[in-house]
Amino acid sequence: MKRATYTVSILWIAGLLSSPACAQTFWHGVDIADAGVFGEDMEAIHNAIQTGMTDLAPTPTGFPTGDMVDEGQRGLRIYKPDKTWDGYTLLNCFTPTGTEKNGNNVLIDMRGNIVNEWTFPGAGYLSAAKPLPGGCIAGSSVDPEAMTPGGGRVTQLSWDGEVVKQWDTNMHHDHEREGSPCGYYAPGAEPMLEGAKVLVLESTRPDPDETKHISRKFIKDDMIRELDWNGNELFRWECWKHFEQLGLCEWARAGLDLGRNYEGPDFMADMLPEDWSHGNAVAWCGPNKWYDAGDLRFHPDNIIADFRSLNITIVIARHDHPEGQWKQGDVIWKLGPDYSTASDNYRVGQIIGQHQAHMIPRGLPGEGNMLIFDNGGAAGYGALIQGLRDAEGNALGSWPNTFRLFSRVLEIDPTTKQVVWEYKQPKLSEDRDGDGRILGDEKLFFSNLMSGMQRLPNGNTLITESDVGRVFEVTASGEVVWEYVPTWFDAEAFMGVAIYRAYRVPYEWAPEGTTK
Repeated sequence: MKRATYTVSILWIAGLLSSPACAQTFWHGVDIADAGVFGEDMEAIHNAIQTGMTDLAPTPTGFPTGDMVDEGQRGLRIYKPDKTWDGYTLLNCFTPTGTEKNGNNVLIDMRGNIVNEWTFPGAGYLSAAKPLPGGCIAGSSVDPEAMTPGGGRVTQLSWDGEVVKQWDTNMHHDHEREGSPCGYYAPGAEPMLEGAKVLVLESTRPDPDETKHISRKFIKDDMIRELDWNGNELFRWECWKHFEQLGLCEWARAGLDLGRNYEGPDFMADMLPEDWSHGNAVAWCGPNKWYDAGDLRFHPDNIIADFRSLNITIVIARHDHPEGQWKQGDVIWKLGPDYSTASDNYRVGQIIGQHQAHMIPRGLPGEGNMLIFDNGGAAGYGALIQGLRDAEGNALGSWPNTFRLFSRVLEIDPTTKQVVWEYKQPKLSEDRDGDGRILGDEKLFFSNLMSGMQRLPNGNTLITESDVGRVFEVTASGEVVWEYVPTWFDAEAFMGVAIYRAYRVPYEWAPEGTTK
């Protein structure tokens, strides 16, 4: 009789998974390890959920995303000058403008007029360009003939696009310049133009014989380096060497060993590396009130990093603890991967595939709190239902194991892991004005991949909804006061409408005489 009951349960689960809305809540299920379920029935439950997940989205990059903006509704969509923090906005685009300069890194004014543009070869997430004072920008210049796996040389360009400085790196997704801990404008924290250190997120391929405890396949790994102005290495951190400190459970390790997290078609699975960690952000903690109050975990030199594949954000020690509690390179603070009530991470809710975790710099509202773009979509290794084992008692892990169909921007107190502020728009509103334009907080806010945010001096937050190429500014109450979508795009190209990140800079960062 019991066996028949569980067979019915499996069929019920399979039916439940036909509804995306139901699946979102079900996948965070409860621990059934002590429910008396037979091992083979547990495996059938696991397979039913996995089948439903595959039907919803075959791969992480195949998930649905926020609603695209129609061609006729692009450009400046909202501008309330009395509520915005005005300046120029740098857009890291995937598609060049089509103008005479034809740049893919574009500086616009508040009305969407192009002020200047630069070109960094490669996709937006590879260049990851950031603004510098004096009209310079810094990003990664990918050499297509170098055949380096996944990155390029950190490069500083002048206002006119000339190379000012380069570092020999294999950078992808993020980098920082001494003076600015997280890469955007804050009063009194300007990035240095000369003699500065750089912090770089890089891609490596470790020896497969040394990483078999992570995946049966060879892996693509994330490396963080700090370099001086002349390119000398001051610090190195390799993710795979700190596997044990990441706190992955037995079910997560079982999911990792499946080797399903790779970039490419099924027939190339064994030829492509396992993208096991997928780091996408690095930042220094920078000067902050927590360290001033004696919390050494947030030393200004310590490094914040997040890893999309793992649903984990960490702080890395840059120096040994004075009393021996940790060594340089140790993970000394962590958010994720466990967001259940068994962990103190549960207060923030499930974070999925996050991006651009950083501490709000001193001089800005919310300083010391951590901003995280919680993408949603799918990510994470672990059990689809906590505690599932097969008939032999082995943990039934999966990749991915979490799923949600909207994004959140979170502001977190890192000492308590409590949410201080949140922006989300989980449902598409009806056309309230009847004009066919879905603007501001009427629009579903969801970017499965990439994205980021910037705290502005007036307390507003600039948000990049990357997948659909939308950038908008919201007040603390959630009112959208500026919204822009580029008029140039290529819907047929790889991420042809996307913006990797956007940064607002003060007018004085552009050369004197630049049109406002």
